Amino acid sequence: MKDKIPEDPAPKEAVVPTRERLAREIQALARSQGDEGLGPMIKRARAGYYDDYASPLATPCVALVADFRLLGYEGMARKAMDGRWDGTTAEAEAWAAGQTDPEIVNVLKAMKEDHDV
Repeated sequence: MKDKIPEDPAPKEAVVPTRERLAREIQALARSQGDEGLGPMIKRARAGYYDDYASPLATPCVALVADFRLLGYEGMARKAMDGRWDGTTAEAEAWAAGQTDPEIVNVLKAMKEDHDV
């Protein structure tokens, strides 16, 4: 009797950007609380206003905490302070690659590879 070939695992969902994860959590909160006042925050989250790498603000997390507190959501403010919606390493690397001359990025990668050997 031949061994059964295992099936491929279910495909993984594409990585959800931090700004979208935040928007979805605010949207879920709005639904659960029946709070339409969170609508502008959802829009700002999706637009990157609270995003570590896309925000026009120097301290987007401070603004996020302030906005949650203004609307009376201290628990969500605490989650923000605890880093729940901080940008990921991949998001940081993508941002840095966009801010730096591509040749410098290649040199940095080569230096890292030499160091890892």
